[in-house]
Amino acid sequence: MAGNFVQSMAQMAYCYNNVVLPTLRTLLKSYYEIYSVETDTSKISNLLDVYGGCDLILLDKRNYTISGVASRIQIVDEPYDTFTVRLQRDSGSPTEFEKRTFAMSNECIYPKFTFQAYASKEDFRLLSMAVIRTQDLYKFIEKNCPQVKHTGENQIGQAIFIPCKWQDLRAAGFAVSIFHTEETL
Repeated sequence: MAGNFVQSMAQMAYCYNNVVLPTLRTLLKSYYEIYSVETDTSKISNLLDVYGGCDLILLDKRNYTISGVASRIQIVDEPYDTFTVRLQRDSGSPTEFEKRTFAMSNECIYPKFTFQAYASKEDFRLLSMAVIRTQDLYKFIEKNCPQVKHTGENQIGQAIFIPCKWQDLRAAGFAVSIFHTEETL
């Protein structure tokens, strides 16, 4: 079981560094510099990741501002085209839903944007990805109460989560930037 977890983490790291980040850099053009908090070993990066929920930092070179980004990458057969927000873990440890809700209501650091990508199980190519303002995602959850689901029984780290379909968010009037590879259209 531990071997599968390590292999899965290695696959996600590969997808993140070699597939997702280069595509994101291309989509953001030259306006932004992207810094990975998860691959930096400094104390400040660890604090931003663990307590602030920021996996990436975007530096907007046009107005010299920085924003945090929460990111999730899933390796799948077919993309779900949803943002998934963990609501509860079987382990009882705090989830991003709890941490983000608290941070937003108490004016603490939290990711300004939430990003989700899906990569192919077969060859790790990017299938689809989307970005939304984190506040908009949580407003959608609050107003629309999407259906709650439980992770598959074979998944390591069982959790209850909220899947929010990208198209449902758009239909509700929220700005969602969506990217699909030509093969997934």
